[in-house]
Amino acid sequence: MKHRSQQYLVHGIALFLIVLCSNCGSSLKSAAKSNSISGVDSLIDAKNFIFNADKALPMMTSSMQSVVNSNLFPPGTSGSQINISGNGSFLKVTKDSVSADLPYFGERQIGGGYNNEDSGIKFKGIADSWEETKDSKRGRYEFNFKIRNKIESFQVYISVFKSGSASVQVTSSQRFPIRYGGIIKPLPAE
Repeated sequence: MKHRSQQYLVHGIALFLIVLCSNCGSSLKSAAKSNSISGVDSLIDAKNFIFNADKALPMMTSSMQSVVNSNLFPPGTSGSQINISGNGSFLKVTKDSVSADLPYFGERQIGGGYNNEDSGIKFKGIADSWEETKDSKRGRYEFNFKIRNKIESFQVYISVFKSGSASVQVTSSQRFPIRYGGIIKPLPAE
């Protein structure tokens, strides 16, 4: 009988410690979350951030499905979500200037030549028709703008969430649209 009451006491103390530790963790998470929210707000207000893409989400077409079926993608990647973390894919916003170097997976609608250097989505310059909205109800910022490079024009839509995660959709004059997922961070000091 005495042994059983000691077991209940030990289990009760263990349960109490688990609950106590989980509450401490949630208060730390909420403090970190409030810091990241204010950090995102300051990045957006300053228009001085970099979007680091970690996944590409191309439009799934019959041609893309053929590529997927031929097993050309690495394991764990599907045709509709391709892991691109670690390859330096970015979109930078600095005041009114924007630059990007993002890989492209999908179909071209108009031939782009044989130059492999420009097969991705690359642009650098001043954005045209910059629009910015804050959706307080959904807790996100939305931007859209137009920009050109030597070959094609792009319409870019960016959604930035309070957590710092972001989504970028690029519609090109010569390719099917593609979307990227990732996070925004402050630009490193130069």
